[in-house]
Amino acid sequence: MFYDLLIASVGVFLIAALGFYGSWLLGQRRHRFTDAFCVVGLLGAPVFSWFLSEQLWLAKFIPVSGAVVWSNFTPVLLAVAAGTVFANQANSILRRGMVGTPLLVIAMACLIGPMARPVIRPLAGFDFDGAQSQASQWRNGVCLQSHESTCCPASAATLLKLHGVDSTEQEMARACLTGQDGTSSLGLFRGLSTATRQASKKACVANRNPESWTSGNQLPVIALVRFESCLPARQTHFTDRYFRLTSYGDHREGHAVVVVGHTDDGDWQISDPAVGRVTWSDQQFRSRFTGQAIYLADR
Repeated sequence: MFYDLLIASVGVFLIAALGFYGSWLLGQRRHRFTDAFCVVGLLGAPVFSWFLSEQLWLAKFIPVSGAVVWSNFTPVLLAVAAGTVFANQANSILRRGMVGTPLLVIAMACLIGPMARPVIRPLAGFDFDGAQSQASQWRNGVCLQSHESTCCPASAATLLKLHGVDSTEQEMARACLTGQDGTSSLGLFRGLSTATRQASKKACVANRNPESWTSGNQLPVIALVRFESCLPARQTHFTDRYFRLTSYGDHREGHAVVVVGHTDDGDWQISDPAVGRVTWSDQQFRSRFTGQAIYLADR
């Protein structure tokens, strides 16, 4: 089930190794761009990790289930920086090792990070074996989340059901790499990609403009939304069962819902894994929508 992640990890490792060797070779030849490569690696790694890592739009360019790993450029940037450090003969081997080795260790940690998240921070008390009655977890065609951090797997199960693909919250939690801190957007993309591998559908990144969903035949979609954490559930149709969506500088709570379509009044029909079917006005939806959404398209 995780062979796609293994292949992607090996691929990124090889790319990082080539980056290390290339920058080391330039350093050995005292190329004029060696220092520039070092700066790009040292500054680019934290910038990418902080602002760009695991963003859903990356799946547009890497539309495979292993995109969560393939799109991880942090290890490559760190490896390039480490190569220039080890090639700097102006410093002793000990000094080069003291700086370069930690960079390589951090690079490896960043490489396995997306896959290790559910192992390091597993879902506490979550019933992966499905001993809980599956029938009690569904309400009017909506899969209700059984854990505060599983709104993405539950929404994925609902979307798959709408397309005739049977799945459960437990299966999707594994496939989406869900941990105690929630699910990344690329983890959700992976879960849907693996679940539809044998089906006539495939996961795709939806347009950021909801107005184009109907004309683009993209509905229903899983939309990633945000709520003000201080607002009561009755005002937001939301409980404490949230999805922690990584977006630094935004302190609102992330959540995932399935947008089914419009009502006759122009409101949005929402399948919320926290409460079931609800209706949001267009203004409510647009104020909460993060611009990230996934739909299932024909192959």
